[in-house]
Amino acid sequence: MLSITNKMRVGFLLFVGLFWLTIAYAQDKNPFELAQPKSKISVETQTLKHTDTSSLGQSTNQPDPSNPFEVIKGEKTQLVSDTNKNVQGIKKAEDLGKEKEIVRDASTQKDTNFYFVTLLTLLLFLTILVSLNRSLLLKINQSLLNENMMKYLHRNQVSNFQFTYLLLYFYFFCNFGMFLFFIFKYLKVMDDYSNVAIYGICLGITCLIYFTKHIVMWILAWVFPVEKEMDQYSFTTQNFNIILGLYLTPVNIFLAFGTTNMFNYLLVFGICLVILFYILRQMRGLMLSSRFLPNNFFHFFIYLCATEIAPILLVAKSIYTF
Repeated sequence: MLSITNKMRVGFLLFVGLFWLTIAYAQDKNPFELAQPKSKISVETQTLKHTDTSSLGQSTNQPDPSNPFEVIKGEKTQLVSDTNKNVQGIKKAEDLGKEKEIVRDASTQKDTNFYFVTLLTLLLFLTILVSLNRSLLLKINQSLLNENMMKYLHRNQVSNFQFTYLLLYFYFFCNFGMFLFFIFKYLKVMDDYSNVAIYGICLGITCLIYFTKHIVMWILAWVFPVEKEMDQYSFTTQNFNIILGLYLTPVNIFLAFGTTNMFNYLLVFGICLVILFYILRQMRGLMLSSRFLPNNFFHFFIYLCATEIAPILLVAKSIYTF
């Protein structure tokens, strides 16, 4: 028979064994896991599965927000299409720019050829005139500021007509027409016309203005007793214009072959030169008509409007019309 002490030992060992068996069984489960109803667990599981499935289905259409470089397939196709369109547009713009540049270069080459041929012809013509009578040009230049030299040349021209005068005057028409041509080009007047046509119109305007002026002075000299004064003033106008044509020669050359930045300054300089010669010529005309001016101021005003102001208005009107 077991004693009481042995019974207590056996009971303690059984208790300890059961305790360890219980602990070993409990290792298959999480002792800290909270128990949930089975229905709730199944619902959440189905929701998670649906969410995973939908997210997998949408992953091919929607970019990952965490990836800034990910592109949707549809947007990628649109981006490629837009890129192709932009490339085609750039190519078309480049081709159009090249065509415009080619046209501009061709137009510039035509202008340069026209300038070269025209100015070279005028320089050859001037060389011939200078070689024929160089002293005449020097005397004409002196007569601008010397009234006695002007009268001396006038007497020689009346007594011994020199055809060189007419050739020098024609050279002024050609050179002044060339300067007027550059003014038309700057104002873009008659851009649709060829250079030859524009120059022909400018030359025609110049000839028309001065031929009309000399015809009016001849009529006045024939109608009124001012034949001597009108003859002297017509000769003075001719001399001033001859020298003006010479001074416009370098201006036209630099306008034709100078830089673009120089063009505006040269054009202003040429206009100022024309105005200066006009003022000097009018002062000489006032000196010639000084004895008639106090008693015939109204007739002088009519002449001024008809032969001095009207031609300027005619040129301005022609530029505005075209």
